[in-house]
Amino acid sequence: MSINIIVLGAGFGGLEASTGLKRELGEEVSVTLVDKKDHFMAGFNKYDILFGREANIRKGYYRDLAGRGVHFLQEAVWETQLCLPDSSHPFFSHAFY
Repeated sequence: MSINIIVLGAGFGGLEASTGLKRELGEEVSVTLVDKKDHFMAGFNKYDILFGREANIRKGYYRDLAGRGVHFLQEAVWETQLCLPDSSHPFFSHAFY
């Protein structure tokens, strides 16, 4: 039986959870990361801006997670329900899965 894991929110916690689960559990699971944005920004330090230094901001795209075995779905989540194997499904902004 395949286990499907959906991680809602792709902040640092969501990124670590999704890639860590896939790394530890491998082919036993399918991991999908859901976020309304298609990218994240890293390296921003508010003190760089405050003191007039150039900020070293890097943009990474969630689609690049496919190389780590994590599927990415760009959607805004507006409702969740308990996912039972035979009935409920999570609902997203444009469709349900």
